[in-house]
Amino acid sequence: MKIEILGMGCAKCKQLEENVKRVLQYDGKDVEVIKVTDINAIVAYGVMSTPALVIDGSVKCTGRIPDAKEIAKWVTVPPRASDGLAKGTNFKGGCSCGGKCGD
Repeated sequence: MKIEILGMGCAKCKQLEENVKRVLQYDGKDVEVIKVTDINAIVAYGVMSTPALVIDGSVKCTGRIPDAKEIAKWVTVPPRASDGLAKGTNFKGGCSCGGKCGD
């Protein structure tokens, strides 16, 4: 599996990378995580808003930070592990609660 984080290195891009790496702790897959900062490469994916997340060549989200449960679905973390990702972690996702709501 190849995961690409598209963005110029802003705080949201860094948070997305942190969230992805934390989700991957629960998965035993061989995963390559690459940061893509080249604007031409980003635009080649059709992305106009960053951060963006690309998994195996497929754009999964743009312009926002997906929460841990959403990332877990895309990388197919086993259900029991993904259940524990939303609650009791410090993931910052789509809402502003910092992961406390379990969204």
